[in-house]
Amino acid sequence: MTSNKEQHKPKPQPQHSVNIFINQKKHEVTAATMTPRQLLELAGEQPEQTKLSLKDQGQLHAYDNLDENVPLRNGMHFIATYIGSTPVS
Repeated sequence: MTSNKEQHKPKPQPQHSVNIFINQKKHEVTAATMTPRQLLELAGEQPEQTKLSLKDQGQLHAYDNLDENVPLRNGMHFIATYIGSTPVS
């Protein structure tokens, strides 16, 4: 016999994964939002030397704030561009 409390416990919601692309490489994430810093680190990039941009309908939207929240949707395409200095030989 189950108690009344057990019958009304909310069931844990399953996590839904989202597929995003950074420099054409597929990444599966379960977070609803991530920061540009987190996305760059996920791609193996150094956030202080790389700019993240969202490619959407042929347009690029650059993220200047590494710590702003970016809502993630399935199929988003990001581009990581190196902005650090290049040594001259």
